[in-house]
Amino acid sequence: MRSKETQCHTGTELRFFAGDWSQIHQCLPHVHNSEKDLDSPGQNSISGYDIILMAETIYSISAQHSLYGLIKKCISSPCGVVYMAAKKHYFGVGGGTHQFLSMVEKDGIMAASLIVEVADGSSNVREVWKFSIK
Repeated sequence: MRSKETQCHTGTELRFFAGDWSQIHQCLPHVHNSEKDLDSPGQNSISGYDIILMAETIYSISAQHSLYGLIKKCISSPCGVVYMAAKKHYFGVGGGTHQFLSMVEKDGIMAASLIVEVADGSSNVREVWKFSIK
């Protein structure tokens, strides 16, 4: 796992982390210990991240469960949001927004809303979704 930290002049902290979805939470400083922490936002005021950005991360069906688990460990409650840019279908690997959304809906913890669908007629349909704690 690798980490790169940048300090902006405004005092805002920005970090980049890379690694396996099932283990990356071990190097992140602000994560929930369990899903129960999502229900009690006042318990730890620095637990979780306000905004999570994802792109092209749900192509593999086998990795979607680990990714969703990481999201739930990392999102701040109750106001955190996740923005996910992804293809509707990933040919050859089976993933896509439909499979990921089905998993999120079945879990019942997060709400999803479609922000934009981009269909240029010559390539795969791309979508941007917003997720938040219900």
